[in-house]
Parts: sequence; structure tokens; C-alpha cells
Amino acid sequence: MPRFVIQTRFLIVLLACCTACGGNAGPDPQIDDDAGQIASMITEVSDRAGVAESFQEMITADFQADEEQRSRYSRVMCITDRDSVSVDGDAATAEVRIEDIDGSITTVEWTLVKESGVWKIQSAPLP
Repeated sequence: MPRFVIQTRFLIVLLACCTACGGNAGPDPQIDDDAGQIASMITEVSDRAGVAESFQEMITADFQADEEQRSRYSRVMCITDRDSVSVDGDAATAEVRIEDIDGSITTVEWTLVKESGVWKIQSAPLP
């Protein structure tokens, strides 16, 4: 599937979500807990991978991602929801669906840790 089709679908979903939210709805209960925060962060990986500093903010110091690998994250869509996240204290796992440019979808497990109150990706294999 061409990249622009994936990007177009993502923008349509994003626009629908923004339109439905309203301005005075208050905090989103879906991201008010750890699982929701993690799910929300994972959906941002593709966008944030395009900027090295932004991507570095969401990964642990142990996570090894050179420019080539970071570029791979920017070419896929990372999709999860709060029900696919399992939290155990300051550690978590998430079942993440990776949709590639060609439309293939693979599910992988990512691990995350909470550092100074912020969730960070510890490992995030790609297919």
C-alpha cells in the first residue's frame, strides 16, 4: 500500500478524533491512566521518529536506535490500544500492530519502563 494512502488514513482518523473531542470535554479518560498513556505514546512513534531529539525523549538510554533504525519507525504505523497494554508497577508490555507501507500487518510485543514518572520504550522490535 503506498505511503500516502497510509498517511491519508491516519489523517482521516486523527481528524475524526479531533472533531469528536470538543474543546471543553476535560481530560480524556482513555489516557488518564498508565495503559492509556502508553497506548497514546505508541501511536506517536512514527511521527516522532522523524525528529531525532523527539524520538530520543520517548526511549530509554539502553534502547539502541541509530538513524537507519529510527528511519524504519517513521515508515510504519504503530497501532495499539489501552486493552493491549499490560502494566506491572513501573514496567509494561504492549501488543503493537505494525502496518508497513505495503499494507502488511504484524503484531509484536514492546516493553516499556517508567522513568521519573514518564513512560519510555525499552524495546520495540519491528518485523
